Order: sequence, then structure tokens, then C-alpha cells
Amino acid sequence: MPSFPIYLLIEQQIKPLIEGKTIAEIKCETYFKGRYSWHGEFFHNLDVIKNSKIIYADSNNILTDNHFIIEFSYFNGDLRYFNDVSEINITPSKKSVTDGYILTFCFADRSCMTLVLYSWSTRFKIREYDSGELTVIPKSPIELTDDTVFTLEKFKSWLAERGNMNIIENCSTAKGAFDIFNPVMSYILLISNIHPRTKTRNLSDGEITNLYNNIKTIVDDYRSGRRVCEFSDLFGKTAAAKNDVVWLTSQMLGKPCPVCGAPVDCTPCAGTKIYLCPNCQKIKKDNKK
Repeated sequence: MPSFPIYLLIEQQIKPLIEGKTIAEIKCETYFKGRYSWHGEFFHNLDVIKNSKIIYADSNNILTDNHFIIEFSYFNGDLRYFNDVSEINITPSKKSVTDGYILTFCFADRSCMTLVLYSWSTRFKIREYDSGELTVIPKSPIELTDDTVFTLEKFKSWLAERGNMNIIENCSTAKGAFDIFNPVMSYILLISNIHPRTKTRNLSDGEITNLYNNIKTIVDDYRSGRRVCEFSDLFGKTAAAKNDVVWLTSQMLGKPCPVCGAPVDCTPCAGTKIYLCPNCQKIKKDNKK
């Protein structure tokens, strides 16, 4: 499932393309039979969104005027848009132990959107929602792109309630506040001089404020287009990176830290490996007895 910043870039593409369009038909095709069926039980009510109008769309949700939310998650590159149904050229070769599906949203103007679903990491669900104004459907406890939600006060409150957790776990993991890729969050921790395994309770008020400001700056840079990361866009093309942050992944192991030049190292944390600079990011001693 694309996390920030990729979900933001996809959202910027998808909103003007499909908002306001009518779903004329939705098709489901099984392209691979695995040992398990993971999504099939969610495809029985596709007809409820037929002939409905899309009033809201983002990278993982579609909201219709007949009060249904379509929730979906997928791998980078598996959501595509075509100006005409005759242009569809999806031939997925991705296989897993679960069945593989192609969902096609056919719109009234003959354009369409395809969604490839396979493995337990992808998701699809249609559910009813209560009528009312919805401007943002949050993807995480604190939605990074919603300025009314992502405030310093709410960030501090979130951390204060979870002081015994590592800071990386409190931010970007499954239990974290944000739907943000670990390598991007790791870079933010690097420029904030915070070790990812530091217990949150050991961070000073100034360190938390500095961390918040760095997160906000990076998020705003992506929102404004000052930064762009490489990703597969809705037209099947690879968008080139522009002024992107250094993603701290396994490819950076042993390479110079982008801040001080020391070799990048890694540490086990949150069920995975997190990459860091041992010179810039000193772990703080846990003072709790």
C-alpha cells in the first residue's frame, strides 16, 4: 500500500481525473488462482455503486453520492487510469499464494480505472457511510496532509500517551501516528538528530518540537511540489524524483550519511531494520528506573 509521500502524489493525480464521474460499470476478473482466496468475499456487492457519482477520491478511497465508501490498498504501480476502455493494456504477471484480481471501474464517458489486487497486503472493501460532509478520509490516526489535525499539540499528546514506545514506532509503523514510509521517516529522524530506538519519554520538549517542524517542512515540500519522489503514476509511467529526500533503505548501508558523511548503519526496530547515522543519531539513555 503506498504510504506518504507516494499516496499524496497519486492523490494529486486521481482527484481531477475521476471526481465527478459516474461509475457505469465495475468488472472483476480473476487473472491468477492461488492457494487462498483473500478478496473474493468482498466483491459480492459491486452493483451497489453502479450508476453512482464519485464525489470524493484519493489514493485509497472513493466516496459515492449514494453513500458508499470504496476502500482499497495496492502496490505501487497497480492503480492505472485510461482515457478510453479500448486503451486498457493490463497484463499482470504478479503472483502470490492468494488469488489475483483485476478490478475495472468503467465510467460513463468511456474512461476507466484499473486496480490489481493480489497477496494479503492488498485490500478492497465497499461499505456504507453516514451522510454528511467529508473533506478528508484519514489514512492514519494523524493525517499528515490535514493541517487541522496535524498540529504540534496533537503530536505532543500522541507521544505523551505512548512514552514507553520507540520514537520510530510512534511515528511510521503500524502502531504509529502517520502513514509514512519508514525510509522517509528515518531521514526526518536523521536531520532531527534523534535515534529511532530512543524511548519517546526521553525526548525533550525542544526535540519533539524540532521533530514536528521537520516533519511539517518535508510534508509541505511534497505538497507544494518542491519535492517529488520517484513513483509509478496512474498512466503507467515512472515519475522522476525532484529534490527528493534521501530514503534511508538497505541501499544506503555503509554509504556516507547525507548530513555528516559517516557510514550509514542499521538497527533492528519495530520488526524490521531501520537505517541511521551512528554519528548524528545518538541513542538517549533511558532514565526510567
